[in-house]
Amino acid sequence: MPKICCIDLKQSDLDVINDKFDDVFVGTLGNILTIGYKRQYDKHPLLLGFEFPENLHEYDVLLIDLGNKTIIDYDKQVQDDITRRGTNREVLVCRYPQNQFDPRPLSSSILKYRIWETNKNMIIVIFASNDYEEKYHIADDISELDHTTDQTYKLCDIIWGVNSEAHSGTKVSFCDELKNSKFCDIISKYTSDLRYESAFDMPTQYDDQEKKNIILSNYFPILQSNVGEIVSFAAQYDNKMFYILPHFNLKGKLIVDLMDNYFPATHPDLFPESTLNAWLDIEVYNVPKHKTLLNNKQDLMREYETKIQKANDEISNNLQLHSWLHDLITKDGDELKLAVIKYLEYIQFDKVRDMDAQGIKDEDIQIITGNKLIITEVKGLGGTSNDANILQVTKHLPKRIRQFREREVSALYIVNHQKHLEPLKRVFNPFEERQLDLVDERDLGMVTTWQLFLTYKYLEEGVFSKSDIREQITNHSFITFMPLENYQEFRVSKVYKDKAVASIDIVDFEVSIGQDIVIFNDHFIMDKARIISIQKGNNQVETISNGKIGIVCGLPFTEGKSIFLRKA
Repeated sequence: MPKICCIDLKQSDLDVINDKFDDVFVGTLGNILTIGYKRQYDKHPLLLGFEFPENLHEYDVLLIDLGNKTIIDYDKQVQDDITRRGTNREVLVCRYPQNQFDPRPLSSSILKYRIWETNKNMIIVIFASNDYEEKYHIADDISELDHTTDQTYKLCDIIWGVNSEAHSGTKVSFCDELKNSKFCDIISKYTSDLRYESAFDMPTQYDDQEKKNIILSNYFPILQSNVGEIVSFAAQYDNKMFYILPHFNLKGKLIVDLMDNYFPATHPDLFPESTLNAWLDIEVYNVPKHKTLLNNKQDLMREYETKIQKANDEISNNLQLHSWLHDLITKDGDELKLAVIKYLEYIQFDKVRDMDAQGIKDEDIQIITGNKLIITEVKGLGGTSNDANILQVTKHLPKRIRQFREREVSALYIVNHQKHLEPLKRVFNPFEERQLDLVDERDLGMVTTWQLFLTYKYLEEGVFSKSDIREQITNHSFITFMPLENYQEFRVSKVYKDKAVASIDIVDFEVSIGQDIVIFNDHFIMDKARIISIQKGNNQVETISNGKIGIVCGLPFTEGKSIFLRKA
């Protein structure tokens, strides 16, 4: 099968090509950036953002859609990425008032030279668009953004050796040179939804016998507009064959058609597994056992498809069953509240009340555990919490204390903060020190839905117990959950050997090789391992219950941080 590189093809076309071929690289000339400025004369460093395969020289077919483009907003992170690359590197600059940056003409020129650097036979199919040029401001270094030189590139520079001009339309006819070819037979099936945007001047040379300029012999006009302008052509340059085509609605199907029915005959070196003797597959020409083997193959394929469908159904059902977990970290309003209720019921509080269902609009949820009542407010926020968000639920404490004199009443604030961000990119503790001090004297606990999401996973893995969560959710200020029932907490007093060894003090607690150990990082992500080495003084030991010891588990340790060892 040929190796195929697709540049900026639409997803619908990629889907068709991927269904047919296994080895497909998906790349781009880069996204067009919309750029905003805070002040006049602001300037931004930029990267082209193209994606080409590093091993382009190994690809057989290159497909490029010059008409498909994506426009996105400029991300300040780009500047940070450029800064991290270091100095003494050229950088592109966009300055006020230019509010859009198109990397594609320069990227197109870079791709052209990458193609010509390869010595491999290659088919290049380009769906041409209206040509245009872009001026680029280039600085020698990120520290020299005020001093740039200018260079201009055209999008269609990648189309070698021809000039193009804007010329658009939908009506075409085949040029005489290829009118009766197999190539045109295939193209004709797709011309009903064709659109061209450029016309091309074919390179010529003077012919002494004809006494006129004629098109160079390595150029082959394919389609012309109704006024005779060439809008599609093929060209051969040494071992590379270019096909410059207009736009079709079904580019993917057209490419597959050409790969099945044309390119194997004209480029057999790129399609060694293809054969023009397709009639050998007809049943009358089958060799012995061939039909039986084919039937066995079909049975295996059906069995495989059945198993894959069953696996997909199980995946879908599992996602549906646990959809409330994703609601914890994506939703707000009633959807978030119901997901929180699902979680609280899962950890088996005595009673969890949806107060909206009770017709009470003060707090969102009431939790009853033993002789305790926890009134709970649930918020989904685009940012972090302000004071009013945090303290809202505490306004109802006096009323509930009077109403439930026999219970110990406290408040809980649960927040899905920065809900539009991936949780690992959020602030783990979204509460400012001032806000923590503000609630320090109040019977108020605060926790994020990201913590709840993770504790569910840790509960399923047996690190936490449900009683761990129920006990700690009544804590005040910012709640940081710890495994209490199944694990013992220890503080790392010293680290050695590039943090591979942790020194801890143990008293009447058995530590053994193979024992489970848990470490939490700054985002409450759990790293779990097993102890692989224990040292007491200068001696290696298998088991120990008292004293200062060094342990190794294959995870890095942090001095002063807690670790948790599994209880026997």
